[in-house]
Amino acid sequence: MDSDEKRGEPGAGPPALALHLSPDDPRAVTLARAILALCDPDAPPSAPDHDLDVLTRLAVRHGLQGRLAGLEVEPSCPVSAVWRRRRLVQAARAELMLQQLQELAEAFHAAGIRVMALKGAAALAWLYSEPADRETEDLDLLVEAEVVPAVRALLERLGYTAQAVHTSAEDAQLALDQGHLPPYARSGRFPVEIHVNILKQRAGQAPVRGALWGEAVPETFGGVPLLRPCWEHFMLHTLAHYMDDRAWDLPSLKSCADLIRLVRHHGAAIDWSRFWAAAGEWGVHDEAATVMATLAHRWELSIPGLPRGAVPLGAHELVFGRGEHPSGYAGFCLRRIAAARALPGWGARCRYLFHLLFPAPSTLRRRYRVPEGAPLLPYYARHPFRLGRRVLRSLRARR
Repeated sequence: MDSDEKRGEPGAGPPALALHLSPDDPRAVTLARAILALCDPDAPPSAPDHDLDVLTRLAVRHGLQGRLAGLEVEPSCPVSAVWRRRRLVQAARAELMLQQLQELAEAFHAAGIRVMALKGAAALAWLYSEPADRETEDLDLLVEAEVVPAVRALLERLGYTAQAVHTSAEDAQLALDQGHLPPYARSGRFPVEIHVNILKQRAGQAPVRGALWGEAVPETFGGVPLLRPCWEHFMLHTLAHYMDDRAWDLPSLKSCADLIRLVRHHGAAIDWSRFWAAAGEWGVHDEAATVMATLAHRWELSIPGLPRGAVPLGAHELVFGRGEHPSGYAGFCLRRIAAARALPGWGARCRYLFHLLFPAPSTLRRRYRVPEGAPLLPYYARHPFRLGRRVLRSLRARR
């Protein structure tokens, strides 16, 4: 029942900070203020007089380390040199990623396949004037479901290989229906995630897909046609992704930074009535109200149509997280089991549930780092008990 997908379960993603500060602790207040300032592209970032190492770790966790180099500190401060080096590295990574995005756009265009840049790919291409300000680990692209076989073949011709992350064929099909293919990797390139949906397990994906493609904005990137979501849809996808990560206590404030930059620099182009209508149609109205109330309160943004009574997230929670997942691994397992209902027929459902306990050999080798040729029987024997222990620990932690 384990999943290696990015942030697919508790414990995935950046390591938690070994720092436990109460919301009233002056250190927490100062650090939170500094991190929240890093999110705002038009506000001069500030640094505390102390805790610069902790500030760095927080910035890395939230994908904001590229802006650290703009902090005013003593020139002799050792950490400032680290910040400058990290920004240079981030700038180089961003340029390589933009080159890769152009290569992929050219390949998809030549193959006659419509493709849309999502998330960090769209932000890098059209939202940020300084690529080093936006950290991105992979390229997310949206295609139509019927072209997935052609997309697989295209990526393989380009030298990319699918990274198996699923326990069974049924598990992989569910992941595709709810989100994306396994990441595709190639030496010297960033991972590529091909999506057919953007809202994971939420219901009503067909209207969302129709709206995304019907209202997509045709752009050119490096002289090649490439679609992007309209800004209203970009915001909804970004905030839904942020709130999904928040459910695992692994939210990244770079999502909020995207939204802040978008509202500050493209606010006049946003149709807010269209945004709120789509939020209701997509089933993310409550998430949109929470995130937009947070932007209005924490960064003093004007958000037309903000529902009355929408409650912003607290500064301490935004920066440090809640420290405890509300349902933990037990909840994750229950959702994985419940997903079987979406499969056609009892045969597929039984195979899916069986492989949650006894994954495919390739999955088990990856999970336990078992070399090729080594026997898997001992690992198959221990795997269900390992899952059971994790569930019990999760249940005890909730009490």
